Amino acid sequence: MKAKPATIEDEARARITWGEPPERVFDHLKSSGWGEADAAAFVAQLQRERVAQVRGDGLVKMLWGLGLIGPAFAMLLLGYSIWGPWETGGDLVLCLWGLHKIVQGIIMLTAPRTEKGDLSDPYDEK
Repeated sequence: MKAKPATIEDEARARITWGEPPERVFDHLKSSGWGEADAAAFVAQLQRERVAQVRGDGLVKMLWGLGLIGPAFAMLLLGYSIWGPWETGGDLVLCLWGLHKIVQGIIMLTAPRTEKGDLSDPYDEK
């Protein structure tokens, strides 16, 4: 059995979080009896909340990337000096994955409106 949202505000917030276009949420609010000015203001507030959430998720991705790249880079240098270039593949992969997370985080911090889709699970890879 599906649980219904407590209010139309909760449903609109969920729709924005799930990545539904703001125009559709605005139309949904208007069809539910909201005035045009109130609906527009509420959708703008929800968009600001989404941007803040995306930026927070981007910061977390950057920190994970730094956490991966630091020790992996140290092991890459240590492994290269001890064993040579043949034993450093795993460390290189971790460095590249950490760099990828850092770039993802930078994009999410600087251009949060480009993030599409559901934000309910920030660890779900898109």
